[in-house]
Amino acid sequence: MAGSLDVNLNTVYQDVLRRNPGETEFHQAVLEVLETLGPVLAKYREFAEKKIIQRICEPERQIIFRIPWQDDRGQIQINRGFRVQFNSALGPYKGGIRFHPSVYLGIIKFLGFEQIFKNALTGQGSGNVAIKEVERRLISDYADERPGSRYINGGNVWSIPCQLALPCATQNELDGDDAMLLLRNGCIAVLEGANMPTTPEGIRLFQSAGILYAPGKAANAGGVASSALEMQQNASRDSWSFEYTEKRLHQIMIDIHARCFETAEEFGMPGNYIAGANIGGFIRVARSMSAMGLI
Repeated sequence: MAGSLDVNLNTVYQDVLRRNPGETEFHQAVLEVLETLGPVLAKYREFAEKKIIQRICEPERQIIFRIPWQDDRGQIQINRGFRVQFNSALGPYKGGIRFHPSVYLGIIKFLGFEQIFKNALTGQGSGNVAIKEVERRLISDYADERPGSRYINGGNVWSIPCQLALPCATQNELDGDDAMLLLRNGCIAVLEGANMPTTPEGIRLFQSAGILYAPGKAANAGGVASSALEMQQNASRDSWSFEYTEKRLHQIMIDIHARCFETAEEFGMPGNYIAGANIGGFIRVARSMSAMGLI
């Protein structure tokens, strides 16, 4: 049985593993959410009866396509693109774009799955990520081209003493060893600015140490919230001032914090922002799916 899952949720997880072989990032994202949903199913039994979790774990549609293009040397390149549309219960699909050579379907699905709950916390539609593979450049090249910057070969940014750590790059960039370094050096808060940047071991260490840990679903929701505000302006053919837009975004983030904090308290996990974000987002989507019938 995976982690602290009860029998019913473990059955769901095993089914996810069976239906999505080899997609380790997607498995990790699903497990993180399932580990917090036991109290929800105990309180809202209709979610289990309607198999809401099983339906959320299966994308509404997945598209794989080729992307032919010509590079600066005149050579024809062919990349593979992916688009995963996970859940439209709260509105149109909404997500981002990733360009990286490591991309495959499992990464796209994990990103789309995370987006369901992030978008739900901001009050938007859920889970659309469109991505393709491209070449990348080295950080050392960046440093060479920019005076004043310094590249340390083999260095580790998490070894630098700090009070606040903000992992903002990619999934699983901060592991258990990195977490121990941060804790030994006096870090008091980890605020994620990326999708699933901390490994499960790292998260456990932060929570055991009792420091503030803000998951990306909540702490990194400002970007998708800002794009929603832009869409509102476009739809109404309006143009807001920077100050007004910033005020709207500030209130959205305050509301997200309150929802996560209060939800964690309600379900007996005070101070656990992972549980608050997962449960808060899940309940909102689950209620909408229940109201719509079989979607």
